[in-house]
Amino acid sequence: MKIINTLFLLFFVGLVISCSTIYDLHYDFDTNANFKSLKTYDWMPTPEKSYTHRLDMRHVKKTANAELKANGVMMISDNPDFLITVHLKKKEKVRVVNWRYDDGPHRGDRGGYRGHGRYWGDDRGPMGSSTYHHEELSLILEFMNPRSKKMFWRGKAKTELDNVNTSKEREKLINGAVKQILNNYPPQSKE
Repeated sequence: MKIINTLFLLFFVGLVISCSTIYDLHYDFDTNANFKSLKTYDWMPTPEKSYTHRLDMRHVKKTANAELKANGVMMISDNPDFLITVHLKKKEKVRVVNWRYDDGPHRGDRGGYRGHGRYWGDDRGPMGSSTYHHEELSLILEFMNPRSKKMFWRGKAKTELDNVNTSKEREKLINGAVKQILNNYPPQSKE
């Protein structure tokens, strides 16, 4: 039974690690902005110090253009209603997973039945931790007024890139992050 539990635990940890997910999704906006009047946009140049993987930028812009167009917002270069800035940032991260498997019911030190599971203080049964290094990509989209240069909407998401093995998988992951961010644009009115 211990072997089956150990194998199940290793399978589950491997499954969790192998799934590239989009997380830490946030957005914020100026509650005084009139989003109904914002029908055209253009892209700001990428900041010099930004992580600039050209294909990633292309994926972000292509997906954002399609999502905004579906909402009736068009890209134009001559006198747009707002500008969009993209920030992409890569960072090496470490995740530690503590684990211990259950080897079934057992009796406590005083002869009392404690049920299933072990406690961290138990000296019986294996326990440990696993450390995983991964690459995290942060994506931020900022919308600003071209005249005042004031930001009125910001969306952000993070994703892990380590288990992305092909260009198609990377594109799909980035496109998913852009779509999830833009699900919150324009923000729902409070009426």
